[in-house]
Amino acid sequence: MFEIFLILLSALQQPPPFRAEVRVVRVDAEVRQEARSLEGLTQQDFLVTDEGKPQEILYFGRAEEPLDLILLFDTSGSMAPAIERVSTVTRIALGELRPDDRVAVMAFDRDTDLIADFTSDRDAVASTIRDVVLKRPPVSFTRLQGAVRDAARHFLGQPRSTRRRAVLVVTDN
Repeated sequence: MFEIFLILLSALQQPPPFRAEVRVVRVDAEVRQEARSLEGLTQQDFLVTDEGKPQEILYFGRAEEPLDLILLFDTSGSMAPAIERVSTVTRIALGELRPDDRVAVMAFDRDTDLIADFTSDRDAVASTIRDVVLKRPPVSFTRLQGAVRDAARHFLGQPRSTRRRAVLVVTDN
């Protein structure tokens, strides 16, 4: 019995082993000059640092992987004066997406709602923004952090893929 106590006491005195390590970090970059993408850049044209220390670039490629984008609209009362203008600009911005990119639309105030799941149909997304997001009754409470968490959870529910993922929050906060 005394031996078990010593083993437990010894285990409690030693700090638990903890190791954290990142092997590969993906960095997406687009270099633009006067609203045009610069072409022909090579790995030697880039410097990646971590806390000021240069890091080796293990892989450099030009492949453009499709994007899954969640448009997360704040529809709380404070957005009422701007929501129509913001949604119009957002619909215009859809034209910048590539054909294989997909968009989901979510709206939040006190609650977060998935308005439309991922689709490549830009007209359907524009219609969703115009017909659903603009017609949500305004609520005087905004739960931004919860909405971002809900968007991240929506991504977790999607099948694994090599698609890039992004959340664009449209808010006045």
